[in-house]
Amino acid sequence: MSAITQGLMWYDDNPQTTFAEKIERAVEHYHSKFGHAPDRCLVMNGDSKRMLDSVGSVQVHAVRDMLPHHFLIGVAEGDVA
Repeated sequence: MSAITQGLMWYDDNPQTTFAEKIERAVEHYHSKFGHAPDRCLVMNGDSKRMLDSVGSVQVHAVRDMLPHHFLIGVAEGDVA
């Protein structure tokens, strides 16, 4: 897994939205802020019931040092234009 070189921290603890919807909202916000789509999303490790390999074209990776309900969305190292 590559490091994220340009990213946005997204927080969403709404119990009414699915895990995928949270990531989709983060992707929309990232795109409106930076003008291009992200390709990575880092999430808290250990949430296997909601874990997905990808949401659309965004690869989802679980990491140990992420807080609950936080999503680090961005572009992998070497992918920034």
